[in-house]
Amino acid sequence: MLKFYNISTILLATTLSNNALADCTPPFLTDAELRNTLPDHIACVSNGAGGWENQEEHIGSAGDSSGNLYDYKEGNLPTSIDKREQLGTWSISGNQIHYSYSGGDSFSFELHTNGGDSYTFCGPATVNATIKVNNGNGC
Repeated sequence: MLKFYNISTILLATTLSNNALADCTPPFLTDAELRNTLPDHIACVSNGAGGWENQEEHIGSAGDSSGNLYDYKEGNLPTSIDKREQLGTWSISGNQIHYSYSGGDSFSFELHTNGGDSYTFCGPATVNATIKVNNGNGC
């Protein structure tokens, strides 16, 4: 019993400390700010080892409130083995971004700016990401 308690305490402390690193306190981006931040941009989530866990492209133009969502992977170059593919769609309503994935999952987030191109997606999970202009080269 003691070992289980110690492991549980360590896991809980790790979870709480990781969540504390992400800032999910207001103010969050407004509808207008989201429409200028996400369309035609790519959200880059680090895997912590110098690569990318996720590279989600928000297809659209500045001011758009919805569009297709793609996983950049290795792009669409002839040499790409793991080709870019559509994951689902994104939409903005109020100060929330809604993701509907092709497999049926849907999630909503509020976006907190950490300065520069660093943001925290605040919702069912807390995700730190860099949001970059989608220049076709991925993250």
